[in-house]
Amino acid sequence: LAVVSIFLVPVIISCISPLILTPFGTVDYAESYLAIAGYFLFGAACIAVGVFISSITESQVIAAVISFIVLFLTFLMSGIVSILTTSGDNPAKLLNAFDFLGRLDNFMAGIFDIKEAVYFVSVIILMLFLTYQSIMKRRYSVSKNTLSLSVYSNVVIIIAIAICVVVNLFVNQIPTVYSEFDVTSDGIFTLTQDSKDFIAALDQDITIYVLGTKEMLENYDYKEVTNTLTQYSELSDHIKVVYKDPTLDPTFAQQFTSDNVTIGSLIVVSGDHSKVISTSDIYETDFDYSTYQQTRSAYDGEGQITSAISYVTSDDLPKLYVITGHNEASLSDFSRLKSAVEKQNIDIEELQLIGADSIPDDASAVMILSPKSDYSADDAAKISDYLDNGGHLIITLNYNSEDTPNLDGILENYGVNHINGIKTDN
Repeated sequence: LAVVSIFLVPVIISCISPLILTPFGTVDYAESYLAIAGYFLFGAACIAVGVFISSITESQVIAAVISFIVLFLTFLMSGIVSILTTSGDNPAKLLNAFDFLGRLDNFMAGIFDIKEAVYFVSVIILMLFLTYQSIMKRRYSVSKNTLSLSVYSNVVIIIAIAICVVVNLFVNQIPTVYSEFDVTSDGIFTLTQDSKDFIAALDQDITIYVLGTKEMLENYDYKEVTNTLTQYSELSDHIKVVYKDPTLDPTFAQQFTSDNVTIGSLIVVSGDHSKVISTSDIYETDFDYSTYQQTRSAYDGEGQITSAISYVTSDDLPKLYVITGHNEASLSDFSRLKSAVEKQNIDIEELQLIGADSIPDDASAVMILSPKSDYSADDAAKISDYLDNGGHLIITLNYNSEDTPNLDGILENYGVNHINGIKTDN
């Protein structure tokens, strides 16, 4: 209690920091104080371990050295497990039970995890109980009653450890939806109601292959992906998540794509349909040209996975025709726009109006990207006829020194005037 009280002083001081930062911007109090609470549980567990170790030796130096070594090993346990095994079936995975630092991840990410909270509390109670047993045994000198006391003490210790293990095993069986609570302001780790409704109506079997084991994804800091996939698998019996170890099956991904896929990529499969989701689609990144480093700016795991499931379960996809033949820009030049279109599971096809009698009947929409030359009267008439019949047009325009009266005429029919110029901000 004394050591925890000393540890509590800087923890309480850190609670003031979010309040100090409030006048300088938006502070997410729930995330901030959850992280502090998680850190306190982590620290209290470490203290409990140290107290127990100090109870089994009379030397303060030996207690300090052993405590340092034991706690240091718990900090490295995740790395040790990853070295000993790359497969989730290896018995070395049991060593994760001694991983203290990894239990902090959810707290720091903004997820209140009952499983991790119970783990820290059970470690604290067990270590303090073992400390009590150690002190009680040392209080008695060797006598006639020592043997019976020792047997009783050992039996009680075994029972206490067994209870601790059973409690944690029981709590770990609780579905994620009931054990993890997202306190982030945007709810980035919680599936939206739209996705939940979509999954609830799912009547086809889906298999989501993950390139890499759970340990690999955690080493690559892709824990958000495993969390999201767990929620999907718990929402529907039709969804099955399979982790594929690339070291055991290096050619597995080639069955579905010729592209080079990396650790953390997902392959969503239903029957003969499949879609690959790369990590670059899941995580949006920003590049800092001053430091030449990339940082993650957004997480879109739910959006990409729901989109992929919709893709592999749909037989009739909308089609978007991108007009070419007038020095238009390529859709590939608009990477964010292309990603947004593909995410909506829209089939993209290029169309040259010169060789076509009209816009195809299966066109859900037509896209014109910054043409540098005017459309002919015949081509403009084809687009106008398509729009008059209820078609949809997506158009982007850029500065152009050449007049485009036919193209402008299409827009004017809908009350849109194209002003050729450049606007700058001073």
